[in-house]
Amino acid sequence: MNIRRCLMIIVPLILIIGSTSAILLVKAQENENFESIPVPANESPEEYQNRLWAEADILLRKDIEGMSAFEAAKYLRNESVPLHDGLFFEKVNQAIEENPTFEALMLRGEAFWSLRDDKESARKDFVRAVEINPESYKAHQELARVLGALGDLDNSIVEAKKAIELGSKDSYFIMGENYYRKGDLKESLKYYQEFDKHSPNSFAVGTIEFLKSKIAELEK
Repeated sequence: MNIRRCLMIIVPLILIIGSTSAILLVKAQENENFESIPVPANESPEEYQNRLWAEADILLRKDIEGMSAFEAAKYLRNESVPLHDGLFFEKVNQAIEENPTFEALMLRGEAFWSLRDDKESARKDFVRAVEINPESYKAHQELARVLGALGDLDNSIVEAKKAIELGSKDSYFIMGENYYRKGDLKESLKYYQEFDKHSPNSFAVGTIEFLKSKIAELEK
């Protein structure tokens, strides 16, 4: 469901049953064939959309009254983003300015990447998170993932190896992907096989078979 259509549904629902219930209802039924609520005759579609955004902002701010900036950010991340990511970033930025905790940095780093495709900002937050808690495999894992997406494969491998040492299983997949991109098919196969031992799935199986086939061709 696109944002404009979602807003046309969600704001009238908010007025009737409350913001959290409305958002959950839309999430639960987002694959249904809704008929868009008609745009009022005295407004253009753009004016109507802007008004709905403003109403959603007011209602979401009421929802988070009394919460700390970090609690508000967590609530917004779960309930309304990407419907209203501007308010989420306002609150998570405030939380980090007040107290740059590991949890807040991880929350913002993940959101930078998943909501705004801002990999460099995500990298910076994950680096800070690793500095705060160097024993967190999740922080090393997410840093490895974003470094790989940025093309820094060597440092991604360093971070993924550290994450594996600390207990990450998903980082075997990251290692397999990195070595494949570096052209080292045998190392890639080794890590994909290790990943499959811990998290069996059809994608891993298919990738393993593909790599075995490619290696066999090259060794002919």
